[in-house]
Amino acid sequence: MEYNMENFDINGFLESFGSNGTVNGSEIPQGVINFVVGFFIVFAIIVVICAILILIAQIMMFKKGKQPGWAAIIPFYNQVVQCKMVGISPWWVLIVFLGGMLGEIPHIGSYISLVISVYFMIILGVSTARAFGKSDSFAVGLILLPVVFYPVLGFGKAEYVGNSNPMNDVVFKKAQEILKTNSNSNKKFCSQCGAEMKSDSKFCPSCGKESA
Repeated sequence: MEYNMENFDINGFLESFGSNGTVNGSEIPQGVINFVVGFFIVFAIIVVICAILILIAQIMMFKKGKQPGWAAIIPFYNQVVQCKMVGISPWWVLIVFLGGMLGEIPHIGSYISLVISVYFMIILGVSTARAFGKSDSFAVGLILLPVVFYPVLGFGKAEYVGNSNPMNDVVFKKAQEILKTNSNSNKKFCSQCGAEMKSDSKFCPSCGKESA
């Protein structure tokens, strides 16, 4: 069947919808309204149940990781504790928070914020999986289906094996190297004994040699 869009009356189509819950002058059936309202109520209940389940699972997971269970309840702080528990830098929590503010920058801000958040979720997920003796593929479930996989760690037989094998955080390590290099460039060393000197010192505090 072919439609001739040239003869389509867009104004007549829009006018057929009323602004007071009517269609073509007829009120929307009460049954439809009840269904929509009921759907959103059930959906909200399911979301709350899932959030509570994840929270309880994280409390149990924190206890397995020798961390206070109550820490899982406090926003932001729970991520700081989890980062320390699985062996990645807790500075990522602040980085992600500040990255969210980049979304206000036109065009590229939201993309940068998204990249930062996704990278953090990956390193946190992989490192959490490894900290409880799970494979890296288990991290996919922690990221995409936390309502199932966090309870596996919290309520299941998974045991905390330590934070000595986190995901290799190449981004943070590179940033540390750059900061360390810049810090060392501002330092002054004795040309004779190699001891570190203050930038305004004329004589080495170790061997007494005069600075060039």
